[in-house]
Amino acid sequence: MNRILIYICAFLIVSCTNTKPTVDNQKTETTTKLDRSQPPKAGPAPEIKIGEHESFQLDNGLKVYVVQNDKIPRVAFSLRIDKDPIVEGDKAGYSSIAGSLLSRGTTTRSKAEIDEATDFIGASLATSSSGMYGASLTKHQDQLLTIMQDVLMNPSFPQEELDKLKKLQISNLISAKDDPTEIISNIRSLVVYGKDHPYGEIVTEKTIENISREDVVNFYHNYWSPRGAYLAIVGDITVADAKVLANKYFGDWQGANLPKHSYEQPKAPEKSTVILVDRPQSVQSEIRVSYPIDLKLGDKEFFAVSLMNQILGGGASGRLYKNLREDKGYTYGIYSGFNTDKVVARFSAGGSVRNEVTDSAIYEVLKELEDIAENGVTEDELRDVKAYITGSFARSLESPQTIASFAINTAVNNLDENFYPDYLKSLNAVTVEEVNAAAKKYIKYNNAYIIVVGKASEIEDKLKQFGTVQYYDADGNSYDPAEMKALPKGMDVNAVLDNYLNALGGKKKLSAVLNVKKEWSLEMQGQVLNIVEVQTIDGKFREDVMMGGQVIQQTICDGKNMMMIANGQPQQLDDATKISEMISNRLFPELSYTKSGIKMKLDGKQKVNGEDAYQVVLVYFTGDQTEAYYDVKTGYKVKETFMISTPAGEMTKAVIYDNYKMVDGINFAHSKTTGVGNQVFTVNLESVEINAKMPGDYFKVAR
Repeated sequence: MNRILIYICAFLIVSCTNTKPTVDNQKTETTTKLDRSQPPKAGPAPEIKIGEHESFQLDNGLKVYVVQNDKIPRVAFSLRIDKDPIVEGDKAGYSSIAGSLLSRGTTTRSKAEIDEATDFIGASLATSSSGMYGASLTKHQDQLLTIMQDVLMNPSFPQEELDKLKKLQISNLISAKDDPTEIISNIRSLVVYGKDHPYGEIVTEKTIENISREDVVNFYHNYWSPRGAYLAIVGDITVADAKVLANKYFGDWQGANLPKHSYEQPKAPEKSTVILVDRPQSVQSEIRVSYPIDLKLGDKEFFAVSLMNQILGGGASGRLYKNLREDKGYTYGIYSGFNTDKVVARFSAGGSVRNEVTDSAIYEVLKELEDIAENGVTEDELRDVKAYITGSFARSLESPQTIASFAINTAVNNLDENFYPDYLKSLNAVTVEEVNAAAKKYIKYNNAYIIVVGKASEIEDKLKQFGTVQYYDADGNSYDPAEMKALPKGMDVNAVLDNYLNALGGKKKLSAVLNVKKEWSLEMQGQVLNIVEVQTIDGKFREDVMMGGQVIQQTICDGKNMMMIANGQPQQLDDATKISEMISNRLFPELSYTKSGIKMKLDGKQKVNGEDAYQVVLVYFTGDQTEAYYDVKTGYKVKETFMISTPAGEMTKAVIYDNYKMVDGINFAHSKTTGVGNQVFTVNLESVEINAKMPGDYFKVAR
């Protein structure tokens, strides 16, 4: 069922997102012959004038910034809460949940009524942990602000909406655990900032489950206050009208001073350390070289650091890109960046590389870091990046929203009033000597975390040359790989499977079952799918997928032959898919693995949702491979991973099994969660019937 259902959902996603390509048949002729052997010289920096803004403050402390732009009859209201980051502990994620929950019900409106009122005037409305955004036509601004005022001052935080958000967030987290870029982002934050820093916390299923309504209500009362808030009003509106609207809709908002928090400045490691996250199914490694730095937005060296980073890895013209992609062919893209705010900053460089060149790619990244730190940059490089950044900055000023953001950033980050007006002047005043000094100070090629997400069995030994290797799971838990490989005495693959079968109800009980009929439901993209799945002890199975009462896909196997019909049309399935489906869709397939010619290997333990699980590798005679994970404590199968071909291409997918419940003496997983692309879906088991009476031709395969 798992692979077939993923095919269905992948097809639905692709079919809903495909767009018809457009073709431009017009010919373009040029009369000037370009000398493409020489790069064009950078032109002079353009004269930039930042647009005007007006500001005022309400009696309650709310600071308002207005940027008038009457080109189109629209206006946007952007509220920003300038709160210090907070440590959320075993309830990590509650501030994000609280922000999303704000717009899901008030004391006067339900979520549906808020959505309906917003849609009726063609407006947009969104809330987050640190603000609110709304936009509409100018003629509808009062209706929009009425809704925003209600959401801001009268949120009800309905329990049913909280439960939905938690469920959605948990589904997203499960999907993210199959995404190496998400994994490395989380682990990088953890090791660079530390688990006790708000930027180092990792949100997990457990922390989301711990969140209560009381937590989100307390967050709102403690951290949403006009005394720490900024309102940007941008669009077709005068300053006089903005003052009237701000006072009318935000003037009655009250709140105390925001709590203040301070944290120790994270330190770079005394010597480089390798952080390895084992992802056995990976064919590529994600690598990041990263460490914290002490750099603020308004610091004197900010412009020199920005220019230096652009030369190093800011784009396709950067040294990293030219070396690792154009010269070595290790990757499709590799970049570097400095991430900074008023709390802490971070340097990071990396990308995705093939497994077999993981160590070589890291070596080249470190070599480029050392080179720029020790040898600096050239006048030509500096001239070119100044021109590039000047152009990017100029283009950003085309948006009136940028002008308001600059004004608020100036206040929030305690910047000099001329920081943005003099941005290009400051940029162009930077010398080669200043860039080289910044590189020597901020590039720490011997004091970095070298973070890798990849297939440990192929890369771990080669990583030891860069420093001590520390192992983490996707939830940020450190572990000893030797301990994870160690198995209890007498534990082998057959013992793991026996434990699982015993957890379900025992071999004797399971072997006596003739068939099982299951009815599943799935909601995806506003559509509800109903799935009826029947499996028999002698290898027959049938799966009917229905939408709106109509069968949209049907898979039938009579024990020897198999067919699939989608939208009334027979589908071609390759032999490997047929065989793997026929084996995996047997009733309680673990009962017959040894008789099916499957090679089985117990490959130690892995962390699944923070708990130890035995990893069993199954290799079919077709070459297909599946990794199955069985919880050490409960014996239940909690996860499977495998490679599939979908309309979107080859994908490694995971299925999470959860919510085991007993039906007539046998335990069944009542939910399965997986993802396709950026979509996550969970099928829920609605009913189970053991030894159901089925028509005689129910498993007939048409010839």
